[in-house]
Amino acid sequence: MNILTMNTSGINVLGRLGENDYTQAQFDVYAWLSEYPDGQITLLNQRCGDTDAYPVAGVSVSGSTVLWVVSDTDLSKGGVGRCELIMLANGTVAKSAVYMTKVLPALDGSGEAPEPWESWQIEFAALKDEAVAAADDAEAASEAVQDMGVDAVTLAPGSDATVTKAVDPETGVVTLEFGIPAGEQGIQGETGPKGDTGDTGPAGPKGDTGATGPKGEKGEKGDTGATGATGATGPQGEQGPKGDTGDTGPQGVQGETGPQGPIGPTPDLTIGTVSTLPAGSDATATITGTPEEPVLNLGLPQGAKGDTGEVSQAEFDALSDVVRGIGFTAQPLDGDDYELIFSGGD
Repeated sequence: MNILTMNTSGINVLGRLGENDYTQAQFDVYAWLSEYPDGQITLLNQRCGDTDAYPVAGVSVSGSTVLWVVSDTDLSKGGVGRCELIMLANGTVAKSAVYMTKVLPALDGSGEAPEPWESWQIEFAALKDEAVAAADDAEAASEAVQDMGVDAVTLAPGSDATVTKAVDPETGVVTLEFGIPAGEQGIQGETGPKGDTGDTGPAGPKGDTGATGPKGEKGEKGDTGATGATGATGPQGEQGPKGDTGDTGPQGVQGETGPQGPIGPTPDLTIGTVSTLPAGSDATATITGTPEEPVLNLGLPQGAKGDTGEVSQAEFDALSDVVRGIGFTAQPLDGDDYELIFSGGD
């Protein structure tokens, strides 16, 4: 079987008259299916001399390739024709591409062999038929590209080439857009000598300036609404007379002093931390722990630096006696609070 890869840039020979199911034409629709994976493929064929195209029956899709087994019906008329591959998405044409086709003529072997002297006439007639067929091909190709525009876009290197057709709904002009993959960057060769600068071509004519559209009229300014009248201020009433100050009521009888609560047990005071504070700061004394087992924490400011000396044993004993001589009692207050009453010491 003849495998034919369809190409939009030239004429695709489908075969000869009578070559039923001999040619299998292939269309690459990878780019279409990438954009419309659920699209439906339809192929229309217009044979040479036909005014209408008909849907081709022997079409199937394998992966990203559309296969067309060319039948005897497709090859029943020789000459140049066209076929159009269409992808439908949601009932509308999403993609389409037109391909030029050709069916070669076949010799009819039912006649008798000519006389030898007629061979030159046969050769001449064959050359004439070829010339006529070539003229038909040229005319058909001219009609196919009439009112047709061509555009091209550059695709990423390694991607598949694409062709899409767009028809202007107002003018009917057909535009084919070719997607051409960019080539891989080659190895840079040595830089050749710089050629002479060519002459600057003449500047093209300046296009006419388009006419400026008319400026719309400015709308009229609306009238300013009238300011409402200010309401009259009501008269201020006279200030009433100041009332007399009432007599001070008699002082109530002072209640009797309640009995004093019992004095709580004397807590066992424990000396906690003794911190040295900067010179000149105030001394501090805080009590932590519980009322039954309070802890006294002292902050003693550092004295000014004096002459270097040693603390005598008598001074140390005196300070110890002062600390040991401190005593206090816990006086209960309202609620769960209490206060410490110090006694003793110098």
